[in-house]
Amino acid sequence: MHAKFLKSLSLFFIALMSGISFTACSSDDEFVAELNVDVMQLEIPADGQSQTFSITSNTDWTITGNAGWLTVNPSSGSKNRNVVVTASENTQTTERRCELRIATDDGQDYVTVSVVQMGKDENLSFDVSEINLEGKSGSNGYVHITSNTSWIITGTSDWLTLSSSQGNGTAQIQVSANSDNNSASPRECILYVTAGQINKQIKVVQAGLLSAGCNVIPKTTVTLANGLAYDFTYGNNVAYYYTQVFKSELIERMTDEEIIKQISANISDRNTPNDNYVISWKSLYPLTEYTICTIGFDKNGNHGELDKKAIKTKSNVNQAIASISDVKVTSTHWKWTTTTNAFVTRYYQWFIERSNLHNADDASIAWFFQDSMQKNPGNFPPIAQGDNWNRERNGGNIFDLVTWAMDVNGEFAGVIDRCIGTVKSSSTGIQKHVLSKNDNPFKRNVTRK
Repeated sequence: MHAKFLKSLSLFFIALMSGISFTACSSDDEFVAELNVDVMQLEIPADGQSQTFSITSNTDWTITGNAGWLTVNPSSGSKNRNVVVTASENTQTTERRCELRIATDDGQDYVTVSVVQMGKDENLSFDVSEINLEGKSGSNGYVHITSNTSWIITGTSDWLTLSSSQGNGTAQIQVSANSDNNSASPRECILYVTAGQINKQIKVVQAGLLSAGCNVIPKTTVTLANGLAYDFTYGNNVAYYYTQVFKSELIERMTDEEIIKQISANISDRNTPNDNYVISWKSLYPLTEYTICTIGFDKNGNHGELDKKAIKTKSNVNQAIASISDVKVTSTHWKWTTTTNAFVTRYYQWFIERSNLHNADDASIAWFFQDSMQKNPGNFPPIAQGDNWNRERNGGNIFDLVTWAMDVNGEFAGVIDRCIGTVKSSSTGIQKHVLSKNDNPFKRNVTRK
């Protein structure tokens, strides 16, 4: 054994035997903080919920970073604790996040817990499914939109105005008609509302401003060079109506309401379907554009649609004419001569026996002439050339004959020829009537059918 080792060992035993004690030299152990959590992320549904995580620690700690929609209990503590995290409802469609920081009081150590709350499913609803507007311009309706996201409205018609066509969340929208619905029928518009992936519709209906069944429309129209005549078809609810003829150029810039106001201003011009009138206008200008304007009303004073029918008067030159001349009367017969000009291909003659037509204007006579030919074509054979004619008088004292010729195109001429007279009291001749003429245009006449 080595000499030095033996010497040391001997000294150790001597000391031990002598009762001498020794203490090892060392310093205090350094403190180490511990901080852990059992989860790194919490997921909370949109409706809101409380969830718990656990802290394991050997020291004091504090939690910071919670958002306004989140409560943390407790927000500070010591050692091991359970922490309850509660989220309020998330009304938005997007998720929201919060980072909770749990740190030791001396700031030497920390951990984080992420809190994620889901967003709501998109929703979109209305308080009404249909908006009904009055027929007049400026009528309003409203829809209350409830949503949790942005939305947009499309499909608006040109007769509608919206207070807003897009927004986010809840809003009230004003829907306004910006024009009259000048129809007896309602008109509709479908508004399409889109919010995210949701698509819904709102129907907008504007009532018809016009009374249903109140339309009055010219039916059979006969036009000459100096006048025109027509009768009507009537809606079921027509109580009365007005009609007037304008030069077309005079009403180009007038609205329907202005025309209606003008033609219905004089109550004496009011007609009813029971009158069964043929309306005629005389002293018009040849080859001129005119418009027949007619408006019907129901018993409550509501009117139908204004009917505007464009016509053009015929020419008064180079027309086919079958002229009446050399009229004589005997005790038993009327006698006359009919002469045709070069434009005539055929003509028709009508001896008028109806007393209510003896003072009628040319346009009225042409209308009833055509009506009679259509109803009794066998009584009106076409005549190709002029000739001498006679007709049994049957004791009558009024001679009233009309001729109307057709041209090479098969169209009735723009003029008729008429001879009307009465038997002279002193002889067998006749006194020709001179019908009163009114040279003012737009002279209205009515004749019962």
